Amino acid sequence: MFSLANIGILSVADPTTPNQGAITKIPAAQANILLPIPNLGNMADKKELTHPQYKKDREVVTGLLNGEATDFNLIELARLRIRYDGFPGARDIQQDLDQALANWSLTEDELMAKTREIHQTEMLYKAQRTKKEDWS
Repeated sequence: MFSLANIGILSVADPTTPNQGAITKIPAAQANILLPIPNLGNMADKKELTHPQYKKDREVVTGLLNGEATDFNLIELARLRIRYDGFPGARDIQQDLDQALANWSLTEDELMAKTREIHQTEMLYKAQRTKKEDWS
């Protein structure tokens, strides 16, 4: 863990003092130091990003909005909610995922509980997947 208490400043002693040219370590607490803090800016200034899976995910989300709360659709909704949670972009997908959850009268906690049950009893998701892995 980073701590200012562990930082020392190396200082060359004044050549007129008895320890001419000696290098001493001054504890950071005794040194009057201002460390630069990066300007993170306003959250509204953050650039919206496009997720690499956006096009494929958009198709899945459209299907979820028009579909029923089947086991497979519940798993897809949970997977995409996890993927886009906190993602700085794809706001349309995030809003549509919220809408699908509302359409099925579920909270996020209920969705996650249901998908955990599904995964414990079935391999439904793997059975319907293609051979191509999607780790993003």
